[in-house]
Amino acid sequence: MQGVRKCELERMQQLDREGRLHFPKNPNGRLRLKMYLDESQGVPVQDLWTDILLPSTSKERVNWPTQKPVDLLKRIILSSSSEGAVVLDPFCGCGTTIVACEMLKRQWIGIDVARKAVDILETRFATESLPEPSIVWHPADNEAATALAERDPDQFEAWVRRKLRAEKRRNDRGIDGECFYKDDDRKSWHVIISVKGGHGLNPGMVRDLRGTIERENAPIGVLVCMYEPTDGMRLEATRAGFLPVNDVAGPIPRIQIVTVDQLFNERRPIRAPGDNSTPKAAPRLPQKGQTAMLFASPAAKVRPAQEARAKAKADRPSAPASAPSLPTRAAASGNSPSKPPSRPPSRPPSSRRGGH
Repeated sequence: MQGVRKCELERMQQLDREGRLHFPKNPNGRLRLKMYLDESQGVPVQDLWTDILLPSTSKERVNWPTQKPVDLLKRIILSSSSEGAVVLDPFCGCGTTIVACEMLKRQWIGIDVARKAVDILETRFATESLPEPSIVWHPADNEAATALAERDPDQFEAWVRRKLRAEKRRNDRGIDGECFYKDDDRKSWHVIISVKGGHGLNPGMVRDLRGTIERENAPIGVLVCMYEPTDGMRLEATRAGFLPVNDVAGPIPRIQIVTVDQLFNERRPIRAPGDNSTPKAAPRLPQKGQTAMLFASPAAKVRPAQEARAKAKADRPSAPASAPSLPTRAAASGNSPSKPPSRPPSRPPSSRRGGH
């Protein structure tokens, strides 16, 4: 109950008719107003939340050390986004944020480097009867690449093409990818790529690749293997011969066998004259209704206005020499005096959109 303060007569009579007034037994006591729980908004949530827990015996647990309750993520998502918005979790782990987004009709992007995270996320989606998630793999080590080769051979091929900066043909004719190198004389060298993600490696695969490069009139063929090639495969590759040009390692083989381990090394996996001139694949923009994040390349001019001012200052004629002045403290110590940093140009205040 709440004490009734000054109130207009009509309002007091209305509360009396509604039975909302409490009359104390003491005639000198104050009237009190009856309050009901469903009529109160309650106390605003503070920055310490202790009302949502995840007990050790909860069926929600998936044996992930940093797992959070789904109800906790629901509260965060509901308070910071609208239905249909895109939620990014760059360390999604066991996928609690992703599951909450699916339940609340949010679009989502989850990122994690742990292979176990993918398995747990797929299991949680199946348990909650949610639609199967779309997973794009970017393996960071040999173990993740092995898992990708076993689960999705097509994505494994696409990942190899990205690592080698190669393109996929529309009518592949058995070619998994191709790229082009240009040497100092602007001569182009065509490279045919074949990808094998399984265990059944044999010399016949090398012979097939040799036949392909001869059919395509390509000087170099690269066979990418998930597992170590056999001695017979290496011998067959040597029989294909070498190019009439050398690199720092010697004569360049026409048929080259590259393992996935080599794709994670800093050394260039393909031995070819010159540099790879194949255009980099453009980022795939999401479909309508989604959000894409594009990042400028290092070569792009991020601040053209500042660069123009710096160029104008450099082209400005130098001022005539002035009379010698007393040495500054920096000059006396043998260091040239430093100029005070220039103030950055003022920027108009940016507008912020509320509701997120």
